[in-house]
This record gives sequence, structure tokens and C-alpha cells, in this order.
Amino acid sequence: MNTSGIVEKIANNGKAFNIVVSGEWYGYGFSAPSFTEGQTISFDWKENGRFKNVVVPSVRVLPAAAAETPAPATEAAPAKAGGRGGYGATQLSIQYQSARNAAIEVASLLVSNGALALPPKKGDQADAVMAYIDDLTNQFHVKCDKVVANGGVYEEELEKAMGTPEDDF
Repeated sequence: MNTSGIVEKIANNGKAFNIVVSGEWYGYGFSAPSFTEGQTISFDWKENGRFKNVVVPSVRVLPAAAAETPAPATEAAPAKAGGRGGYGATQLSIQYQSARNAAIEVASLLVSNGALALPPKKGDQADAVMAYIDDLTNQFHVKCDKVVANGGVYEEELEKAMGTPEDDF
């Protein structure tokens, strides 16, 4: 299922994050969302029993103008070629796969060098590594999406590198 709307609340119960969008609660997982309350987002979600869980890699922050005309909840339709500024479903799939592969590589390097703290139980270790890979995949995918949207420039990183006039004082 796909929906979009304004993020009304982001909650953390100590472990997992949950969000409220258009009056509905959704499970978000164990990583903090990259968006804030008040922003308009679009995302896919899956029903698990009585819970609705966000498919984190599908989350997209929409421009502020989209907040004025939120799209109603609809069934997810296959992506059309040429959608999203010329990106077709194939290109989005490649973008996601690349983000996932990079996340797996980074997690592998961190685990093999002991740089990723893992719980003592083997079963918990697998869950922790998978959650970390999911989080990194989302971060990499969002960054890639922003680079594409800005014509090849990731503005947040550019701003950090350049600094602001206030930083000079």
C-alpha cells in the first residue's frame, strides 16, 4: 500500500520508532527517520497483523507545496518509465540495489574489523547487522535521491564543506 501526508508525530519507545501520518500510526523500525514532524512524505507500507509498518527505503520527502494537496491513500501501482524526473522503475531499482550493496559492504568491513558493536547472542547479532544494513541502505538511497533531484549535487554535504558565513566568526 502507498500513502502520503504530513508527519504529525515521531515517537520513540526506547527501541523502535513510530510515526503518525494523516492521523494513522505506522511502525518505522529501529532507526531514526531522516525527516521531521511537519514535513510531507510519501511511502509504502505493509500490514503485519494489526500493525502498519513503513517500508523504509520507499520513504520520500515531498516538496512543501505537496502539503497543500496531499495525495489520498491508494494501492501501490507499478512505477511508470519516465516517472520521477525521467527515472523509470528500472533506474530506481538499480539505485536501490546500489545503495543496498554499498550498505552491505560497509557493514561487512565494520564487522570484520570489530568496529560495529554487536550484542553477545549470535541470533541478536544477525538482527543487529541486518538492522544496520537496512539503516545504511536508507541513508545511501536518500542521499542518492537528493543528488539526482539536485542535478548531481548533494546540497547538505556541500553546505557542510563550504560552511556558512556565521561559521567564520
